[in-house]
Amino acid sequence: MRRADAGALAEGLGWRLARVGIAIAVLLLAFAVVRVWDFTIPRVGAHHYQAVFLANGQTWFGHYRDRIGPYAAMENVYYVQTKPSPDTDVPPTSQLIKRGNELHAPDPQVLIAKTAILFVEDLRDDSPIAKFMDQQR
Repeated sequence: MRRADAGALAEGLGWRLARVGIAIAVLLLAFAVVRVWDFTIPRVGAHHYQAVFLANGQTWFGHYRDRIGPYAAMENVYYVQTKPSPDTDVPPTSQLIKRGNELHAPDPQVLIAKTAILFVEDLRDDSPIAKFMDQQR
């Protein structure tokens, strides 16, 4: 191999390595910018329990998992059941009911159409509902 050919080959290899280095630097810079400036959608599910507010007026509490596709999943689901008092002077009572204890004995995992979900909130650990669900486990 002649020196001129070897020099051209080395120069071409140097430019390729420089391009790869620039590409890696751009990717690292883009990663750093995304980490510093939070361009991502806030992640629901960072806490142990979530409240899912449905279009029909119900609110379900439990472990929410967003999934690819038209359905989200929930496990260990609880809902509030309000019972009116026979006495009109006494306010109705509300209690938290674990889903799955109904007469038809449904599976504890629920798939919810995403079109039926208004919004989802994380419950803090000191939430009375979260404390109740922890006690029931």
